[in-house]
Amino acid sequence: MDFNYFDDFCVANAIRRMIFKGSSFEYDPETNSVEFIRKGSFIFQRNDEPPIVLHGPCLFWMKKGNRYRITGSETEINYSEHLYIDFTGSRSERIVNSLDQISPEGFFNLKNTEAVTMIFIDIIKSYRSNDCTSKAKIAINLEKLMEIVLNEILPKDDSENDIYGLNKLASLIRSDPFQEYDFKKIAKEKCLTYDHLRKLFRKKYEMGLWHYQNHQKMIRAEELLLKSDLRIKEIAFSCGFQTTSDFTRAFTKHFGLSPKAYCVQIKNKANEFLLSPET
Repeated sequence: MDFNYFDDFCVANAIRRMIFKGSSFEYDPETNSVEFIRKGSFIFQRNDEPPIVLHGPCLFWMKKGNRYRITGSETEINYSEHLYIDFTGSRSERIVNSLDQISPEGFFNLKNTEAVTMIFIDIIKSYRSNDCTSKAKIAINLEKLMEIVLNEILPKDDSENDIYGLNKLASLIRSDPFQEYDFKKIAKEKCLTYDHLRKLFRKKYEMGLWHYQNHQKMIRAEELLLKSDLRIKEIAFSCGFQTTSDFTRAFTKHFGLSPKAYCVQIKNKANEFLLSPET
């Protein structure tokens, strides 16, 4: 059986090594690479740019088509611990291009050192093994690495940029869309007029407060309809509607089908998929 989900990259090398002071390496890479200095430091130069000293723990990357030089520098431990993966394919292009967007300089220092170390060690182990799932394991570890990068560059608290608490309000609605919210009172508490709050919310979430809450209600209603054994009458009550007809009217307006017709359509599509020769 052919399974090509992970065929968007190919690993050329995965290595853990020591770079001692005074040693020098030049690269004109035919592959992309993601690299990690765990300990120590070395001098790094890209093309004709001024050389810089990278101090571990530091993530950096090389892109095919560029020229690089790495020179071991004076460090307190006389060597640098260096781990890296050379790889090609669209996944490699996506990763190094994304890293370039984050840091055009080609490197940045990390905080979550041990997790990154373990990721590189796991990649190296998988590369050296003959396990049929080694490529999948490497791909998963690369995505874990990018998740760590994302977590380190994203602001931990965007409250300074959310002076009106719109994120908090949206989160509150998502957590309990069936609550009766007094948006006029909420606007007053934020020292805003109701119209101003509505405009700010619509600009950020591309829908008004009521529409946003109703959208969240319908998402929950759809989940209950498809993933529970509740009757339509029970779902209507759970979603805060006074009558089944009120719920049916709201659901039909949102999805274009009544709850019963919607269930039938989803069930028929599932059966068509299961019976399809291609599956």
